[in-house]
Amino acid sequence: MLNPQLKPLYDRYCSELKPLIAEYESRNENFVTPLLHDIPSMFDNIALYERASTAEEKEEYMMDAEKCLDSAIENLRVCLVASMMEDVNQFKSRFSREILDALDDGRFCGKFFRLEKEVRAIKNTDLQAAYRKLKEMKNMIAECHAGTLATGLLSDNKVTTVFKWLFTIAVALIINLLIFKLL
Repeated sequence: MLNPQLKPLYDRYCSELKPLIAEYESRNENFVTPLLHDIPSMFDNIALYERASTAEEKEEYMMDAEKCLDSAIENLRVCLVASMMEDVNQFKSRFSREILDALDDGRFCGKFFRLEKEVRAIKNTDLQAAYRKLKEMKNMIAECHAGTLATGLLSDNKVTTVFKWLFTIAVALIINLLIFKLL
């Protein structure tokens, strides 16, 4: 049974760190290496807290466990922000400014570049704000893809599109010929 004094620490672990771990792993399909130190250290300090005999020792181990949790959250936010910024940069490099200007009747581009400017202006000490803005940008990109892929704004260039169209027709003709020969 969980010690009631440890409940706030464990609640932060569950509500702050675990969702960040899940998001990072789903985005990058790997684990943040510094967490391999921070998380075991946190639980080591919790175990030492449970075994401590004086209130001073317990307080020291609790503070050390909280520092490890803070470090894990901070390390993960740094990695998430870097990963999300890389995704934003890849998105921008895939499409010309003209295409981005055409999205959402011109509203996408202004908001997207304003958010990017705000993210770049945020100091490293406020990773949570950078994370929130990047998450907003990622949501914009996802909505943009969903709405505009159907209309063809973010599709391949015209030569590639024509080639795909001709290739599809050729494959369909070959399949039809094979079916008629079997009949």
